[in-house]
Amino acid sequence: MAAITIGLCDDHHLVRKSMAVLLSSLGTFSIVVNSGSGDEFIQAMSALPVLPDILVVDIQMRPRSGWETLSELKERWPEVRVLMLSWLDAGNIAANLIAYGADGFCSKSSEPEELIAALQAMYEKGTYFPRDIQLQMRQHYRANMKPISPRERIFLTLCVEDKNLAEIADKMNVSPRTVDNYRDSLFGKLQVRTRAGLIMFAIKSGMISPSE
Repeated sequence: MAAITIGLCDDHHLVRKSMAVLLSSLGTFSIVVNSGSGDEFIQAMSALPVLPDILVVDIQMRPRSGWETLSELKERWPEVRVLMLSWLDAGNIAANLIAYGADGFCSKSSEPEELIAALQAMYEKGTYFPRDIQLQMRQHYRANMKPISPRERIFLTLCVEDKNLAEIADKMNVSPRTVDNYRDSLFGKLQVRTRAGLIMFAIKSGMISPSE
C-alpha cells in the first residue's frame, strides 16, 4: 500500500519536527508539507500537484491561528481532511471543531499511538474524534439544534451532496444572493462559520442524511 501523505503545520518547531520524525520512521506515512505558519502552509499546499491525504494543523498558532488556517483550507479545498492539534482542554474547543468543519482532533498530551491511530482512522473513515470530544460535540448539537425552513433544508441537502453555490442556485431556481441568504441564515442558526461546518453539523446531528 502506498504511504499515507501528510501535511504538517505547527509553529512549535520541536513538536512539528518530532511528529515528522515519528511518522516518517513508521514507513506508513510520508510527510509532503512541513510548515511553521498558516500562511506558509497554504502557500506550500497551493504549489502541490496533488493534495496530501491528511493535514495536521495546530490550533494555537500565531499570527494566523489554526482556526483561521482551517477556514481557508476548507474554502480552497473542501475535500481535504484536517486533524486539529491542541494542548487545550477538550471542552473548550468542541464548538469550534464543529463551527469550522474540522475532520478530527488529537490532544498534544496524547501518546504517540493515539496520533497514529487518529491518522489511520481519518484515512480509512474520514474522521477521528476521541470519546470526550464526541460527548462535547453531541451536547453542542443538542444545545444548538434550531428549526430550519424547508428551503434551508433543501440548501443543506445540496451542500451535503457537494454542490457548489452556483449549482445550488440553479437547482433551487433562485438567485445566487438568495442562496447566500440561506447560507448566512444557517450560519447564525447553527452557530457555524464555514460551509464545511454546516455539512458537519447537518450530518453529525442527524439533521440531514448523506443519502438524502
